[in-house]
Amino acid sequence: MNWESIVEVIQRHSLAVRIKWNGDSDDPEWASWAIIPTKGYIEISTIGPIAYRDVEWIEIDVSMISDNGRLIPRVDVDETLAQIKNDSDLFCFVGTRAHISVDSIA
Repeated sequence: MNWESIVEVIQRHSLAVRIKWNGDSDDPEWASWAIIPTKGYIEISTIGPIAYRDVEWIEIDVSMISDNGRLIPRVDVDETLAQIKNDSDLFCFVGTRAHISVDSIA
């Protein structure tokens, strides 16, 4: 698993994402997009860019981000999960969420 493949899946399926980074004690906010703005960094709509080395974990959710920043369920949750699992074996979902420890990212 690598950073580029994680971001590619997030973008392709418009997944909600949040990142916990070193030095941030707050519960991270959900974001509606993720990019790699330059080599060695990840950025989401709520924070960033953040150096890969400063990321503790990434969490994705198949739910969508509403205009007020809250997660709302998709109509096609099962279909979206099936597409993601078909596209990639990078994620292990529990319900609609997948938690990715930075230790598992190359």
